[in-house]
Amino acid sequence: MIRALDAADALATPSLGSLGLRVLALRGLGRAAEALAVAEEALVYAPEHPQLRRVRGQLRAELGDRAGAEADLAPLQAPEDKQLDALEAQAVEALLHGEAAQAENLLDLALGEAPDRPSLLLLRAFARWFVHDLDAARADLHEAARLSGEIPTLGPLVTQLSGLMDEGAEEAQVRGVILGALRLFSASGAGAARRQG
Repeated sequence: MIRALDAADALATPSLGSLGLRVLALRGLGRAAEALAVAEEALVYAPEHPQLRRVRGQLRAELGDRAGAEADLAPLQAPEDKQLDALEAQAVEALLHGEAAQAENLLDLALGEAPDRPSLLLLRAFARWFVHDLDAARADLHEAARLSGEIPTLGPLVTQLSGLMDEGAEEAQVRGVILGALRLFSASGAGAARRQG
């Protein structure tokens, strides 16, 4: 696909459409830094284009530019998404501070508003695992796996944790994976994993 886009661009000045396709192709090939550079170029032509802003925000998040991602994605979010992100962030902090019951309550509240948000289910699975409600944790993980198949940052994590819990892995191993995931959630900003799909 990249070669076809190169050939088309050689015949005429790159268009917004061809640049957008190039961004998606590069991203699909795992070349996020190159995709971001092309997204920047495309946004010169259409600085407020919502899809380009969303993709640039997602790419920035993938590359660790939390502030840049937030600058692109925040204006595109509905107010209720911002509230859910705030609840998610509070739940992550509660889990990181060993307050699993508080986190579970926050996540129950958020899931009442967004029952199909895989990141919330994943976090509630963590909380339930920490309070030793293993059957409920597994149920949340399996639902998160069903919902997160297309989200590159969540899919592999959910699969790994489901396998560990289903195989009865040692508590220290599961705890290590959960704490690592919580640190990633915290570092990338709550909601960022959900938006990266």
